[in-house]
Amino acid sequence: MNPSAFDRDDPWQNEDDVVRGTNDDATISRMSAASLGYIDDPYVQFFVKKPIRRPPIINRGSYIRYQALNHVVQRFLQSGDASSKKQIVSLGAGFDTRYFLLKAGKIPASGVNFKYFEIDFPEMIAKKASIIRRRTELATMLDSPTVERGGMELGSADYALIGGDLRHWDNIADRLAYHGFQPE
Repeated sequence: MNPSAFDRDDPWQNEDDVVRGTNDDATISRMSAASLGYIDDPYVQFFVKKPIRRPPIINRGSYIRYQALNHVVQRFLQSGDASSKKQIVSLGAGFDTRYFLLKAGKIPASGVNFKYFEIDFPEMIAKKASIIRRRTELATMLDSPTVERGGMELGSADYALIGGDLRHWDNIADRLAYHGFQPE
């Protein structure tokens, strides 16, 4: 996007808000697809305040994206040495529920040792962490969860929500290491 296209004095019209807005749109679209049976995601409902029914083309697009990402994640987790720990890093994760789908067996990964890292803007992660802590259905899937950095991060044995700006990668890399990411 062209930075000059935004009025820098208007807090509702900056590039970061536009990026954050894609999370709301994607989450509402996933909720629409789930409510109509296109996808099986019982967790998306916890992240949508006001469900909106999307047109069929959007529901089909949500279905295709959902299936494609699930397929890639499943293939990755089943690849290579079964005894090695797998790591997934989701950049700009927003309110994605894939970790919970894995934990519930909706994406087959039984017996795979993995850690799932999600990174997004701190405000987004703080909202997601708050929702996860409030919803028993989500919170009980975490193994010994810890809240970090004043609620702007959440960690557990196989899951980490990390707040940060991807434009400042060194900070993200430090937080990944803190939460157990193994670069090798």
